[in-house]
Amino acid sequence: MANSTEVKNFYNNFTDSRMVQYRLYGNPRIDQAIELIKNYTFENSNILDIGCGIGIVPEKIAKKLTSGHIWACDISERNIEYAKKTIISEKIDFLVTDILENFSEVTTTIDRPIDLVSLVDVIEHLPIEKHKILFANLDKITSEQAVIILTYPSPQYQSYLKQNEAEELQVVDEEIEIGDLIKVASQANFHLKHFSYVDIWKNNQYIHCVFAKNLDCIEQPKPNLGTQIKQKLKHYQSKILLPYVKYKYLDRSSPKK
Repeated sequence: MANSTEVKNFYNNFTDSRMVQYRLYGNPRIDQAIELIKNYTFENSNILDIGCGIGIVPEKIAKKLTSGHIWACDISERNIEYAKKTIISEKIDFLVTDILENFSEVTTTIDRPIDLVSLVDVIEHLPIEKHKILFANLDKITSEQAVIILTYPSPQYQSYLKQNEAEELQVVDEEIEIGDLIKVASQANFHLKHFSYVDIWKNNQYIHCVFAKNLDCIEQPKPNLGTQIKQKLKHYQSKILLPYVKYKYLDRSSPKK
């Protein structure tokens, strides 16, 4: 099992070998993860992005925030140094820390309850026996309506890599089973809200899942002005098209006398 220093060195080297390439040329895996996170992000969301790399995800998500804030952390000093040099945003604080060994550094930096925790391609790089500690720590700093968003390679894809492309595996690369995640998450008051297989370059290659601290039926926050306008336009469009829709789906299908 790799120690903390070995992991840190690996991701310091990973900055130039992979991360910068993702920044320059894009990456559909990261793009789809960002879209998932956006679905749970509101203008006032306070977010903790764990394993932020060079800041690709927080930079995109920050554009949705007005009064909200993002704390983005990574074990690699090189990643955070790069992020601070290339991303200028008052909505993001970058922090170098080992989320498992030095969680207190996160708690002393964050000054309000967290509404959303994102781990994009991170959970598989944390030893499985440490997942329980991670979720327990997240329970302490999150609001009552918080969600945890995880994206990670499916067990099927991890198995494929081990058999065919072992060089693509990282210094710690676990096979994550949803049943195990559900168990440790529920012990920390988080419950499965969403689970799906996602096709990237291969079928069923990645998994997107969301854990929620509260699954009660509550009223959603009021949408922003842009969303309200879109909803109004869609409503009026439906009214205008109603005669055609009625003809297509009702009148034309009715038995002729």
